[in-house]
Amino acid sequence: MAAELSTITGFLMKTGISATSPEKVVQETLDRIDKEIETVTLSLCSLRSWRNSLSHVSRLPPELLSAIFLEYALDWHFENIMICADQVPDWVSVSHVCRTWRHVAVNCPALWTRLFLASCRWVDVLLARSKTSPLSIYVDLSHVHSSEPRMALAKALGHMDRIQHLWVCCSRADSAEYLHQLNAAAPILRSFRLCLTPIGYPDQQTSIDEDTFAGSAPSLRELSIERCRVDWSSPILSGLTSLNLSRISTMSLLSMDIVVRTISRLPDLRQLRLEGSLPSASTRSTDSRDVDKVLLPKLENVTLIDSIFSIAALLAHLEFPRSAFVHLNCVYFASSNITILQPFIEERFNDSPRLSRIPRSFTRHILSLDLDYGVEQDTWSVVCGTLNPDTYQTDCPYTMDEYLDTQPLLRLEFTERDFWFRGGRSESLISFCRTLPLLHLRRLTMCDSRHGDSSIGCLLTEALGDAPELRVIELRGSAHRLIRALFRDTTFAPALTGVELRNVKFSSSCRAQNPLEHSGSCVRCLRHVLASRAQVGLTLQTLIFNNCSRIGEDDVKGLREVVWQLEGVVVRERSVDSDISDLDELLYRIS
Repeated sequence: MAAELSTITGFLMKTGISATSPEKVVQETLDRIDKEIETVTLSLCSLRSWRNSLSHVSRLPPELLSAIFLEYALDWHFENIMICADQVPDWVSVSHVCRTWRHVAVNCPALWTRLFLASCRWVDVLLARSKTSPLSIYVDLSHVHSSEPRMALAKALGHMDRIQHLWVCCSRADSAEYLHQLNAAAPILRSFRLCLTPIGYPDQQTSIDEDTFAGSAPSLRELSIERCRVDWSSPILSGLTSLNLSRISTMSLLSMDIVVRTISRLPDLRQLRLEGSLPSASTRSTDSRDVDKVLLPKLENVTLIDSIFSIAALLAHLEFPRSAFVHLNCVYFASSNITILQPFIEERFNDSPRLSRIPRSFTRHILSLDLDYGVEQDTWSVVCGTLNPDTYQTDCPYTMDEYLDTQPLLRLEFTERDFWFRGGRSESLISFCRTLPLLHLRRLTMCDSRHGDSSIGCLLTEALGDAPELRVIELRGSAHRLIRALFRDTTFAPALTGVELRNVKFSSSCRAQNPLEHSGSCVRCLRHVLASRAQVGLTLQTLIFNNCSRIGEDDVKGLREVVWQLEGVVVRERSVDSDISDLDELLYRIS
């Protein structure tokens, strides 16, 4: 190569060719130089490839390189499940490193099965490189303005016989224009997710009906539809293990019988989520003994978000294992009967024998209860779990057995439509808690307002009764309800051993002789009720203050006399001006 370069240089110097030479001579010389440049470039590429082949990384066999590329691509897609339609994934750069890597990457069909729709040309390349392997499409068109990705999607959907996973998020207008090819049969499709954004007119949307996938998707197991028109009699609503319908519209008048009939075609269902998709139901409670139930023996997770009456009506028709996690988000008005869910709760937690087609190996008790009063929100929640405080450790990770034991059995969120009227919230909370079997309750967690509301009575004692097995109480925001409960009834929670107070701002100016006369959280009142319990042999073992304020040295001294162990106390020096006293802080860790 050096000799050839010397030859062309000598030729130019000898002939004296320059820019002023005849045009024909200049063009011939340029062509010769370009040819020499091409030769030199190819020679350099060959030398670089030869040098790369002698590097340490080239010792890896092609099979191992392919596995590394696949792992890199899977990791990238795991962090970017729904990629923007016009985006080319970063992992594609592995085919641009060297000739060997490109050869390995291009000849690994599994690496190119996840289609990205940057252009129609890319789709052609991916279809060719993936050969006959099953394809996956996870694409978000909602923020893309170019038409190229949409045309690429239409091109890719022309190969429905090869698509195994299809997840699309797009506008209603896009769904009507580009998703018409969903009418082709999908013999190997296993998961289908279609999410439509509100952009566009309601009539501009894809319908899931008897023509979807030509009524033939025998391998379909996971279906998720959002903001689409759905025909509940569609053939694809059968044989599923996961069903998620969110804010759908129906193509005909919908009744609860149609919904139940559809669910009856899903005996292998494991995940069920319905949001804003149920028909209206009667405000009267449905007697589950008078209805034919749909058996779902494999159901593991149920999420229902709708009117409390529609949710209660559907649950009355379903029978599934008590080990399944149930999440209900119930919308109700202040005048609604919130105890309409009581038949469902009794059926899940009642110890008495009952006729059931699902074997009962054991009965789970509610051991933990988490109440979020949501005083500044329109939603309040109740979480029932199996957490045993004997194995509860705040600073240590759970073992697998302990983790499984802490999973909640039932999570209920109640959303008030007339949320500006909050006078009946406490009564609703008390009424609902009374429907729960809390005889074996051992741990209570409650998030409340910082200021107690003396007009609602003693929520804890009225909602929980005597709570004979309650051992641990954790309160966030306010200790007022606990103080009132312990003062009103010394028999409340006789097994109580530990109390943790979080983010409580105690009052420093309480002079009330009776704790019921004070509407806030007062350390003096807390000490008073704990001393009263200690006199009858119910001494508290552990009292923990977590990020609590306005606790003086005298308060600490008094509390240490009535509890066995005091932890995490923040002591603030007393001052005539309580605002100035907040500036002087001394942290004591008492253990």
